[in-house]
Amino acid sequence: MLQNKYYHIIFGILLFLASCGEGKKSSNLSTLHPVSGFTYAERISMVEHPEGWYEARILNPWDTTRLLQTIVMIPKEVSEFPNNLPQDATIVRIPLEKSLVQSTVHIGLIEELGGVESIKGVADVNFIKSKEIKRRLEEGSVFDCGQWLNPDLEKILQLQPDAIFVSPYQEGGNYGRITELGFPIIYVADYMEMEPLGRAEWIKYYGILFGKAKEADSIFSDVEKKYNHYKQSAIEATQGNRKKKVLFDNPHGESWYVPSSGSYNDNFIRDAGGINPFGYGSLNQFSALNAEKVFAEAHDADIWIIRWNTPFPLSKELLKKKLPIASRFKAFEDNNVWGCNTNESTYYEETPFHPEKVIEDLYHILHTPNPGDSLNFFNRLQ
Repeated sequence: MLQNKYYHIIFGILLFLASCGEGKKSSNLSTLHPVSGFTYAERISMVEHPEGWYEARILNPWDTTRLLQTIVMIPKEVSEFPNNLPQDATIVRIPLEKSLVQSTVHIGLIEELGGVESIKGVADVNFIKSKEIKRRLEEGSVFDCGQWLNPDLEKILQLQPDAIFVSPYQEGGNYGRITELGFPIIYVADYMEMEPLGRAEWIKYYGILFGKAKEADSIFSDVEKKYNHYKQSAIEATQGNRKKKVLFDNPHGESWYVPSSGSYNDNFIRDAGGINPFGYGSLNQFSALNAEKVFAEAHDADIWIIRWNTPFPLSKELLKKKLPIASRFKAFEDNNVWGCNTNESTYYEETPFHPEKVIEDLYHILHTPNPGDSLNFFNRLQ
């Protein structure tokens, strides 16, 4: 109840901010009804209007006092556009039937929702792991629209998509040529949510877009239940016991990107009942450090989680060759280094909308004596 109360307060503030400004037309606040009120997501709010159309407001991830985008979703059975649409909104007719999807994460989600037929165009096909989309590309029912930074405009014009999904970036994206085509652009900012369940909760929004609202609610309900089960189990497992320190990843070049306080992986560590050696200070205060600094702060970490991307497996010996200081970490000495090869795994494709799989792995690594080979993504490095 308290969360719902805050949701209404925050949403009211957002509506006020969005309606400020000379000459801007605002919606009638008394007619707005929250749709599947977002409990965890902080960068999106969504309402249904009495006339049967939906309005989603996406906060700017880098300045949450401003809106990044307002999306108006009008069901195709509504023959006339409502006269009270918000100004400067992106309008799409739902359910989407010919979408161009940039991200493999969202391709996987749409496929899971049962909306794969709605994906008619993709980009950067070399990164796509979906067997169904690969098959459709071969048979020609899905368009290869080129590299995202150099899109094939002729293919996009031929496709005539009813929406193009793109990821927003703080410095802006190279979307000018695409936006000039006049097709609706949908910014997918779910990756900027710091709470794992908050990121996954965006599935409700995509469910509305693809006419799969019931399926989306069902999937998220299951995700939420499982995630909170392991979160509660971790609380119980650590009562009266020392919490274990968890170190994430390894250097890329000269920089070792560690999870700072309040970051996505910091929340995973905390929810799984661990301690993040860098989980103090303000968000992103410590993001890129050198190996010596990481060793000074986290040499006594009990668990070391590494994600890498190579065509060959990573071993402790290879890790030591790449990073000589590795053998001096407590986790290395105790044989508690766990890895996931994202070149072979669907880790990055699955986990944004299935964080329960990550916390399940972390829970067993931290609290089960012998996790074995039953984990979703990680294996003990040999």
